[in-house]
Amino acid sequence: MDDIFELKEKNLKHIYLVYLSPPPSMSLVQNVLVTWPMLEHLYIVPADPEIEWDLGSLLSAGPALGTCLRKLCLPLSLRSLAAASTTLPPFKAPLHTLTLCNAGDIPGGQKEKHAIARNLITLFPRLIVIETVSAQNDSCGHIRDLQVIIDALRDCITFPPSRPDFLYC
Repeated sequence: MDDIFELKEKNLKHIYLVYLSPPPSMSLVQNVLVTWPMLEHLYIVPADPEIEWDLGSLLSAGPALGTCLRKLCLPLSLRSLAAASTTLPPFKAPLHTLTLCNAGDIPGGQKEKHAIARNLITLFPRLIVIETVSAQNDSCGHIRDLQVIIDALRDCITFPPSRPDFLYC
């Protein structure tokens, strides 16, 4: 994986690394994002489906992360987003597609899914699509639920419900 840094003089826009073994570390991913700030697509899928990184830890690199990233596929865990409102600042990149390698850690409760969706939109204001590379039925169902909630929240933000003026007398 370190061989990729020999290309640091190139202005890479897309990096696809699938079924990597041994799995890369999160710090290596952060270094990739820092090395190529104009990167638009980053897909890293480790061979081991049990590998997962906390999304909050990845975003803690803050402004050093790429500013052009539109599509991101990593073995991320969204578990930390299920609790309360996030305190992390919004991600500066125009990320519109987030692909999870495994969505098995997404809680089954609607309240937790709503919290995750709200926090994802807070962190990634331009997020449109959330998907998974996993073919497990449970994972796909949880991802579909998150996608429906994200779509509903985006609709409310884009087209707020109109209210008759007489309600505010």
